[in-house]
Amino acid sequence: MKVRGLELPNTLQTVLLNGVWTSRGDDYSGIWHDDYHIALFKKLFPRVEGCPWPHFFGYEEMLEVNNGFWNGERNIIKLYLGKSSKDYPPGNIDPHLTIFIGESDPDSPIALDYRTPTPRVVYFCDVKYKILWIEAVKTLWVEAAKDIETLLSALELNSK
Repeated sequence: MKVRGLELPNTLQTVLLNGVWTSRGDDYSGIWHDDYHIALFKKLFPRVEGCPWPHFFGYEEMLEVNNGFWNGERNIIKLYLGKSSKDYPPGNIDPHLTIFIGESDPDSPIALDYRTPTPRVVYFCDVKYKILWIEAVKTLWVEAAKDIETLLSALELNSK
């Protein structure tokens, strides 16, 4: 299974095919609603403000979202590139080496970053920091998990 020429990790392909990735019961809409799973999600994605609305894309949706986004308005794309950060790695993404796999809430993508030997899971979020006494916010890509296996294990998505 490939998205924009990048092969999805075998473990992600397996959970996509067996339904664990996108389903949680018969009435599942793609967004988690129960407190237990939201708590698991917040541990891995602590910079998501408020109550997250996680949504993981099925394979067809991955194809649609990735092709649609990267072929979209250049000014919008620029907003999502981030900036390199040694304090909050990686800080940015390379559009040619990134696959959106879901979102932590609307307009906050979760992606696989293929710039590491094993693709890491990153998410787009606000990072608060201080300059002298002034509090500021940057929107950056921050690592959530070193690989898809770590993500699946932490979210208990590989236990079905």
